[in-house]
Amino acid sequence: MVRHHHQNAIVATTLCYPDELRIPSHFAELKDSESGLDELSMMTKIVDKMTKDLDLRVYHDDYKEKMEALITSKMKGEVAQVKEEKPKKPAAKSMMEMLRETAESSK
Repeated sequence: MVRHHHQNAIVATTLCYPDELRIPSHFAELKDSESGLDELSMMTKIVDKMTKDLDLRVYHDDYKEKMEALITSKMKGEVAQVKEEKPKKPAAKSMMEMLRETAESSK
């Protein structure tokens, strides 16, 4: 997770693969937030607990490899077998509720 300040905001980004690195200046300026101090304090604690040295070599992009294998097999003329799954929509939660759950799970 990368935590940084950008345009008067604290930005926390979870990185999984080296190609996910982004330059913050490419994003539009953020407007003033209505987040309360409780949310900001809890988010900061969560980020501090989850912060560690970053080594992107430990992550493995299974999806990309599966897609490359699928493309290779299609190029060889093989027929692809694809399972169709409908995505499940999670219940809507408030920011504070999600922060509390994350804080509890990281103890």
